[in-house]
Amino acid sequence: MRWKRALLTFTEMEPAKTTSTQMEPVKTTHRFPIGGTRFVYVDEDNDVMICDEETGKRAYFTAQRWVRFVMEIPDINKAVLRAQTYKPTLLQLHVGGKWHIGVTDDVPTVDIRRWFKRDLDEVLRPTPAGIALTYNQWNNLMKVAEDMKTELPQFTAISPCWHDSQLEQEFCEECNVTPRRLTM
Repeated sequence: MRWKRALLTFTEMEPAKTTSTQMEPVKTTHRFPIGGTRFVYVDEDNDVMICDEETGKRAYFTAQRWVRFVMEIPDINKAVLRAQTYKPTLLQLHVGGKWHIGVTDDVPTVDIRRWFKRDLDEVLRPTPAGIALTYNQWNNLMKVAEDMKTELPQFTAISPCWHDSQLEQEFCEECNVTPRRLTM
């Protein structure tokens, strides 16, 4: 029952995706365990979700965002190894949209969380949307990312955002936490 709930919430995370002819939610095609009640799901559009089936906590990646996240794994892993040896560690990486990866030496987790910026003070703040992985689950997630390269070869054809100019990048909602708005 909990597994079905996780699959249903996958389609509710970001704007609902439907086919133009049937109006049905996008279906999950792959499920990879990363420890306990936590799994990585891949849907038919190659979007990825890390979900805890018990608590409902989750992190959502578009296909492009997942590719960008995988490209950042070596840097994240360096921070995790540093934190595991009790060295001062503070890593905050933007992986696309409003999603960030955080590693600190205070809490032994890799935090994948959506952030927002209030207009009042221009300070980035975390939201409840996201999931914190233990280091063991992080290691399992790295293995899943490698497995996905072989089991899902379509991910090799997906690239992160590409822009023809710096101006395009400044207005991109995927590349910037607070993209510039065109005013008239």
